[in-house]
Amino acid sequence: MLKPERYEKIAQFVNQNGIASVEELSDALNVSKATIRRDLVQLGADKVLLRTHGGAMKYDRPLNAEVPIYLRMHMQKEEKEQVAAAAAKQISEGSTIYINAGTTGRALASRLSQFRQLTVVTNDIDIAKEISLTENALIVAGGQLKSSSSTLYGLFAEETLKLLTVDIAFMTADAVSLEKGFMDYGVDEVSIKRLVLSNANRRIMMCDISKFEKSALVNVCPFSAVDAIITNEATPSDTIAALREHGLEVLLAPSAKL
Repeated sequence: MLKPERYEKIAQFVNQNGIASVEELSDALNVSKATIRRDLVQLGADKVLLRTHGGAMKYDRPLNAEVPIYLRMHMQKEEKEQVAAAAAKQISEGSTIYINAGTTGRALASRLSQFRQLTVVTNDIDIAKEISLTENALIVAGGQLKSSSSTLYGLFAEETLKLLTVDIAFMTADAVSLEKGFMDYGVDEVSIKRLVLSNANRRIMMCDISKFEKSALVNVCPFSAVDAIITNEATPSDTIAALREHGLEVLLAPSAKL
């Protein structure tokens, strides 16, 4: 088992049970107690869990606390892949698209080798690497590197994006509040997201089922700033109905394994 996968399983176990001992985690994951103790040190430092004497307990994450990228890469992976597959179906050959930084954006980028004549704009180094393996054109909005991820942000990235208009902007958010709209835990990327949304001809949010009924620190934009949202068909029907009442076109990603 890879370390990030082990971290995720530990976090899931503790969050589901509220508290767990080193012994319980060792038995559940079939790894040594020494390994579990080392993992808890890292997860505690990253504020994923709250370390206790002999184990860990659930950590009530503040509204400004971003989940570390090494965990996000494995969280809701299947659901993100489903959303990415549905997003790829919205793309036509020859289009210019923007892919927002993040794990769902990377899942979309990994599906674009089927195209040959796209122009892809991004501020994510890992997404850029994926696109560089295809025959599509690539524009990277360079800027300051965000230490917790592969995201580029700040003045230089924004100055690049001001010059560009894209056919479709594929965006993401950390949380979706049916009262407040799309929200993020941190402030670093908010201005970039708003800028891209203002310059795109079509604006699509990619939000897996885990993003709903949550709140975060910053309001990125209201529902009216977006044309459509792609989410999993397993998303509750009342949530889907509420999104449509807000004027969004809701595109449902099939739940079948991809």
